Amino acid sequence: MRTINEQNEFDCLEMKREIQAKIYAEIKDMTAEERILYFRIPSEKDPFRQHNKKKCVMA
Repeated sequence: MRTINEQNEFDCLEMKREIQAKIYAEIKDMTAEERILYFRIPSEKDPFRQHNKKKCVMA
């Protein structure tokens, strides 16, 4: 029997860490007000959704 990792190369934790690192790099020098505005971005510019579109392809 094959494990999930053998069937699928997708690593959810790796993706989560990559996205968190990118967001941290973008917001680390922002004020609290700037961070609030940053997280009010439209969904089409959302880093998670953009990254998710690249990684999650239905086979």
